[in-house]
Amino acid sequence: MVAGTRELLEPPYIIVYHVDAAANTIVVLNIVHGARSGMSKSMAKYSKGEIGRVRIVEDFLPSPDQLVLREDNVKVTLSLSQRSVDFFKRAAAKQKVPYQRMIRALVDAYAEKQEGKRAG
Repeated sequence: MVAGTRELLEPPYIIVYHVDAAANTIVVLNIVHGARSGMSKSMAKYSKGEIGRVRIVEDFLPSPDQLVLREDNVKVTLSLSQRSVDFFKRAAAKQKVPYQRMIRALVDAYAEKQEGKRAG
């Protein structure tokens, strides 16, 4: 790595850049595709030359508390078939979410659709 540069490992990319604080810019020097989590820096291959200038943008994203709209939940006891529970557990594992959340989303979507039919 060249003195004064920084690396950002964002799989599958490694981004090499330089911060020019005086000009309020970030200069991207190189982007390497194929990075993996846990990849050692010595494995990266860089090419010479400046890629271009990056403009710093004001933060326009909403805060995390504005992204999560909580609804009141009610706990219920429900008997489901083993086959259905196994299906939701497999599907939820692939998405890395709790299977109960997937079932709740399915029931919510069904209820919303049915309410829409009655209103129309």
